Amino acid sequence: MGMSKSYISKIEVPNTDKPFSLEVLFDIAEALEVSVTSFFQYIDNDKKGD
Repeated sequence: MGMSKSYISKIEVPNTDKPFSLEVLFDIAEALEVSVTSFFQYIDNDKKGD
C-alpha cells in the first residue's frame, strides 16, 4: 500500500488525532478486500455464538 506499519497503527487506534485522507481509507479497504462501508458498520461484541 505504500504506508508504513507505524502510520497505519497511528490512524487505527481509537480517538486518534492523526489525520488521513479518503484516498488512504480507500487504499486500506482495497488492500483488505473489503468495502469502505464495512469500516463504519456496528459490531456487537456482546453477541455470543455467531
